[in-house]
Amino acid sequence: MSTSAKRLPRYLELAGYLTDKIRRGVYDVGDDLPTEAQLCASHRVSRFTVREALRRLEEAGLIDRHQGRGSRVVARAARPAYVMSARSERDVLHYATETLVEFGSRTRRASAALVRELALGPHDDWMSISGIRRSTATGRAIAVLTLCIRSEYAEAVPTGRPTSEAIFNRVVDRYGVTLAHIEQTVAAVSLPKSVSHRLGAAPGTPALKVTRRFFADEVGLFEVSVSWHSPHHFEFRQRFEPS
Repeated sequence: MSTSAKRLPRYLELAGYLTDKIRRGVYDVGDDLPTEAQLCASHRVSRFTVREALRRLEEAGLIDRHQGRGSRVVARAARPAYVMSARSERDVLHYATETLVEFGSRTRRASAALVRELALGPHDDWMSISGIRRSTATGRAIAVLTLCIRSEYAEAVPTGRPTSEAIFNRVVDRYGVTLAHIEQTVAAVSLPKSVSHRLGAAPGTPALKVTRRFFADEVGLFEVSVSWHSPHHFEFRQRFEPS
């Protein structure tokens, strides 16, 4: 793997290395990639680094991963995608302080279905918890959210009580990881029945689904939050300044 004046996080280096090998046909469609243990040994990186690199390849549509079988190449080129990426956490912190999240009583092992949906990797690495986000000004429910967090950071989630503190910020402060970047996607959706009643809305009501993915230099993806917002109680605003 190459180095540069400002070194990339190791998981990005490894993901780039494997992507190049796939693009050049060293690992062809239908081939199995080396195992996690083999990649750890050959590149002298941690299991978390390898899993995050493989997760990114899976998210790009280059490989399929199955527990017990490993990673198999399914495409030579990544599928096109657009993700809005932010390098500053200020807007997310501001949003958290103006709202209050009521989490459940405890985190649980993330389901295999949820892990697959969010392309998180091995599901035993992740815990999940649901909650309601309310406006601190009105107390009105503005979103239903699901939070997924790496198992080793799960104690950063304040269960059973409301909080206005951003969870990623608690992870950074408590565990000393370095926030690398935040990726956010906003999609127009219809509220599913499982969510709509918690927002006091009818199933099928137009809504926004906001997914935020938090990355650290040390371990890659460490937190994902998925929020369903009713448009009747939510406004999304950003400020763009010249660089």
